[in-house]
Amino acid sequence: MRRLIFISIVCAFLTAPAMADIRIRVTDSVGGTNGGEFIATVLEDPIGYLYDNTPPNNTFGTFCVETNEYLNYGGTYYVDLSTYAVKGGVGGGTFPPGDPLDDRTAWIYKQWLTGMPHTVANADLVQRAIWYIEGETGGVNNSLVAAAQVAVAAGWRNYDIMVMNLYGDQARTQYVQDLLVMVPLPGAVLLGFLGLSVARLKLRRFA
Repeated sequence: MRRLIFISIVCAFLTAPAMADIRIRVTDSVGGTNGGEFIATVLEDPIGYLYDNTPPNNTFGTFCVETNEYLNYGGTYYVDLSTYAVKGGVGGGTFPPGDPLDDRTAWIYKQWLTGMPHTVANADLVQRAIWYIEGETGGVNNSLVAAAQVAVAAGWRNYDIMVMNLYGDQARTQYVQDLLVMVPLPGAVLLGFLGLSVARLKLRRFA
């Protein structure tokens, strides 16, 4: 029975409209860096991929993965979900087409979402720790980096933190930035994302 339910969930995601667009608006919040915390407001998410995609606020906190990519406060962006930063930022990356998200980054971001006090000081710690791990300028090897290292060394693995690749246009020609997000129902959503990605690639190939 469980197997049947699982297969049904997977099929539902794989047969969902492949080009169903996710759109968010990004505004500033706490933090003294040139990065996060940002506040992402979900404007459109037909399949329900994004964390805290619930009325009335439809918002969640997020942080930059890269330092040499910029967005505008109040800007509206189209989202592709992935497990990597598209261009790799300053730190680069050998994983085509970008830089895979580090489990330590995912661990730190999850602490922010699940109980870390949302102060300016903590937001700065989070952003600079992320930049350090991802090899970006402005990164600092602070206490969060050490804690994340311990957690990952002890076996913690990322199953529900993903990267939002942001674009300024629906055609995905105006690349903007990579921000973090936690997705609900990890297994089903990730499988659904794989189906969406394959369909999108096929459509691009034949466009």
